[in-house]
Amino acid sequence: NIPSRTGVNMSVDTVKTLARKYENIVAIKQSFGDMDAVTELRANCPNDFAIYSGDDSLTLPMLSLGAHGVISVASHLFGKEIKSMIRNFKTGDSMTAKNMHLKLYPIFKKLFMAPNPVPVKAALAYKEIIEDYVRRPLVELTKAEKAELIFTLDVLKNANTKSIKLLLETRKNKRKHKYFFTRHTYYREKKHIFTYIPTAALCINTLTLTGA
Repeated sequence: NIPSRTGVNMSVDTVKTLARKYENIVAIKQSFGDMDAVTELRANCPNDFAIYSGDDSLTLPMLSLGAHGVISVASHLFGKEIKSMIRNFKTGDSMTAKNMHLKLYPIFKKLFMAPNPVPVKAALAYKEIIEDYVRRPLVELTKAEKAELIFTLDVLKNANTKSIKLLLETRKNKRKHKYFFTRHTYYREKKHIFTYIPTAALCINTLTLTGA
């Protein structure tokens, strides 16, 4: 159920009817941030009918309402972290799960700064896992968008007070300056901002379906 792409939101009644009538319909990918709908799905669909979040930032809230897991974009970059978040929640360590959700939240949002899968492909290309290419009619991220995305990745990988303050400053000024980047250094117009020290690429999680 992805209303942003289909233009139609599947009602709870429709999903409930399908889940009860057809044995081979066993799950739903719910990419819509209506937690009341998730509650109603869990309350009205069979107990063995699985609900998966279709949006990384909704995974933990939906888990608290009885969802099973996530069909994830961010797991291509942070598969171990997302798996640990789900596992910690399901084993009762909700505080650790919440902290991981908050840590990953900035990249959850940045990976949807443009139509999926453009941002995640750019991130994977930056880590030299794939080529930076998307098929038309999709288009690559702009240089400014790439700089912001990659900086968010690096802040997440090497989080510290200085880098977080720099990220906030970059966001504040992004409308005033044009950004471009190379593999190792970011610039604002011709003024040097900081030098990037390459970090090891995270292992890619080839299974985007992350559940129990």
